[in-house]
Amino acid sequence: MNKAQQALLVVAILGLAGVLFALVQTRTKRRDAISERSYQIGQDLISTTNSNHLLSLRPGLSDQLSNLLASPTYVSAVLLGDEPSPVGDGSACSRLILTNQLRRGLELRLAPALLPDKFQILGYWVITDHPAELKK
Repeated sequence: MNKAQQALLVVAILGLAGVLFALVQTRTKRRDAISERSYQIGQDLISTTNSNHLLSLRPGLSDQLSNLLASPTYVSAVLLGDEPSPVGDGSACSRLILTNQLRRGLELRLAPALLPDKFQILGYWVITDHPAELKK
């Protein structure tokens, strides 16, 4: 292999490494954006029982939020990805868990909506000390 071929090989390897690095960075930024937006939705739901980042609330969710917010509530977790089957089907990009001081909570499955910067709630369930009640 002559020097020109070696130089071309090095340039190709560096180019491939650059493309892979860019793909990883893009994926990381997307995951960070989903996590931040999910957390903001949780904060909005706690402060106003709604969020500008949601298309709409699922039926019955407002009542569940009101019950939860009767005690001081916080965002206890934002988890990326969907719940395992049979609850999840792979369509949720994140799960938001709100918990109050009485150790009760709500878990919401979130997915990006067709509108920019909007999410939709795919499902939610109440978290108690007893097995969760699923609302799909």
